[in-house]
Formats: sequence, C-alpha cells, structure tokens
Amino acid sequence: MKDFKEKILALELENLSKTFFDEVENYIETLNRWNRVHNLTRMNKNEIYHSIFDSVFPLTNFKFQNFLDIGTGACFPAIPIVLAFKSQIQNGFLVEPRIKRSSFLHVLKNELKLPVTIFNKRVEEIPLESFQNTHIDLITSRAVADTSIILKIAKKFLENGSDILLFKGSNLKNELEKLNNLNIKYQIFQRNERQYLLIKALNSS
Repeated sequence: MKDFKEKILALELENLSKTFFDEVENYIETLNRWNRVHNLTRMNKNEIYHSIFDSVFPLTNFKFQNFLDIGTGACFPAIPIVLAFKSQIQNGFLVEPRIKRSSFLHVLKNELKLPVTIFNKRVEEIPLESFQNTHIDLITSRAVADTSIILKIAKKFLENGSDILLFKGSNLKNELEKLNNLNIKYQIFQRNERQYLLIKALNSS
C-alpha cells in the first residue's frame, strides 16, 4: 500500500478524491470477498494495485464530467477512475453484459456510494437516449476488443463529440494500420508495455 500510495501521489492528479485510498481498500476487500465465490479475477493484491494505477495514470490533468466504460468486467479502468475523481464526475456509465460481473458492480455502487449507472447489456444495444440526455465527455475501454471494433461500436458517441481512451498492449501498431483510411485524430501515451490510445471526437477541431 505504501509504494502504491507514493506512486499515485507522484502523479499529482488534479482533484484526487480525499477518500481515494480508503475506498481503494474497501474496493479490494469487496472484490476479494466476491472472488472467493464468483472467481471474478485471478489477480493478487499487488496486481490489483498495479491495475488501479494503470487505470488513472493517463488521466493526469484530463477534464471530464461524464464517462462511459465499455466492458467494465472486474472494474478496470472504470471503478478506479470513479474513486479517484469523485469530485468532478457527475456520472460514470458502466457497460457490462455478463450478469455476475454487473451484479458485482451494483454491490460496489451501493457500498461505496458511487455516482454510476450500470447497463447489463452490450453497448451496441443501448440507444443514446438511455444516457439521460447527458453528454459523454470520455469513453474508456481496456482489453475488450480490437481498436477498429471499438470504433465501430462507439461511432455514435464519436459523432456526438466524445473522446475515446483505450488501454492497449504491444499489438497496437498492427491495430492502427487498419485505421489508415479513417479520418481520425489520435495520440499515443506509453508506460512500460502499456500503450494508451486517445482518439479525438470526429467533430473536434
């Protein structure tokens, strides 16, 4: 915990929640409790800390109020983002079609009083109206699908002015080659083996 806390504080995240570290421990405790019965993840505590750090690392000085996470799974990157930036987030929309994992998200929402809305369905099945006429500033997704597939899924949000942040690995270069004919703007940030791909909204200047 000490090393994790030092690494997070070194990021100098703007508006880091004062309750972040306590709520991280509550999250890990709840995850471990569910894991014993439902096998949500095989990560140990150090690996969970690593994934939490990985989730918030690219969001230093990133401004957003409402975000959508596609394929939330056992909570990365969505839950660490909500815990870290509670003071600036109005709503986090978490999309997880698997019942066991979406049930766990509902437990976290209630126990940690998270400002989130959970959809137990595929994102393709959710009309824009379901987001309560809220503008989605940012879309996140980690290890869900190839970049071209995510773009196809999220096209309606890109056209509506949302940015996309994807948590990718070493195969990103090959994935980007498939996007050469698309008119998209993107930036790549890298930390060790992790590559973060930020795709700008289609109507951005």
